[in-house]
Amino acid sequence: MQHARLSRLQKIAGPVDEALVARLPLKYAQVIADGCAGEGAAQVSSERAEAARGYCLGLGALPGELLAAASDRAIDVLIVATRRVMGDAGAEAAGQDAELRRNAVDGLGGVCAALHAVGALAAEQMQRAFDAVMGAFGDYAMDNRGDVGSWVRESAMSVGAALVRLQLQQSSASGASELESMCAQIFPVLVKQAVEKIDRLRGHAGTILQSLLHNDPPLPGIPDAEAILAAVPAGTVMNWQSSKDSFPPLVGLLATEAYHYPVLSGLVVSVGGLTESLLKHGRDELMTQLEEAEDPVSKHAFGEIWGKIAFFWNSFLVAFTVAGSPKARGKRAEKRPKSHIFRSKKWSEKRPKSGFWAKIGF
Repeated sequence: MQHARLSRLQKIAGPVDEALVARLPLKYAQVIADGCAGEGAAQVSSERAEAARGYCLGLGALPGELLAAASDRAIDVLIVATRRVMGDAGAEAAGQDAELRRNAVDGLGGVCAALHAVGALAAEQMQRAFDAVMGAFGDYAMDNRGDVGSWVRESAMSVGAALVRLQLQQSSASGASELESMCAQIFPVLVKQAVEKIDRLRGHAGTILQSLLHNDPPLPGIPDAEAILAAVPAGTVMNWQSSKDSFPPLVGLLATEAYHYPVLSGLVVSVGGLTESLLKHGRDELMTQLEEAEDPVSKHAFGEIWGKIAFFWNSFLVAFTVAGSPKARGKRAEKRPKSHIFRSKKWSEKRPKSGFWAKIGF
């Protein structure tokens, strides 16, 4: 396959010097480097930034035979391009926008796959690439288009899963410890993305999570494997984009050590989305888990979780009210209706009037 790609490239380029073709990876890498703003570097022009976006994908499409001689340079420049760099004014530096970071993650996956196909991907290179992809899961950049960091996270899911499968193919030669470490990192972040507020990302994360859980051959080192395999059994047809369908099995993972924080933080992001359906389903599943917990330790743990979410929500309402107080915004703020998510008549009738719910302020 790699030879075929190289032949097609030479046909497109026409009869050119082989030495020139061999220098393509370095040329592509230099264009990417010129279009990226490093720490403390000057702003780059929009033309160079646009070129860097395209060359990230171009570098990932080159065949492994060409990339092998410049593999370190290709991987290093793409890793730099995946990182978010802020300018002096607190905004993103030019040349480090979400499109570039997304393309750099995609290009990194392509480079690793091409190098692996020709046996030129070193274990250290794989580890550096995987660490960069894991870092991309923390991209929550926002601009006037919304959560543009979600583009980067979506690519990170696909590329991260692909790297895990590449490592699985190499594990027989290099041992399983590296693969187990990768599984320990990727499964919690996939669970987190599967309970966050964006439907598209929940669907993508859930699909990848399910495919990795039931990969053939099975992956070793899945954190709390028994619990998560029970939550997402093989052959389950799930609409992962629907919080009504996806929240019940995943919120139950709050009882596990590995997925406690990812599920909780993902639910908090969902609360921040102010979408009533997400809040309703997340709230209902937390109540169900609390009611079904039989031992006092579990009840106390779920009570603390719910208390944290309640504190976050009430803090948000206080900030929202202060920002729109009559002093700040005039009499219009006095007419603002109270939040209907937790203060609705239906919720007030459903919750107990004393005990745990009264203690956390509901």
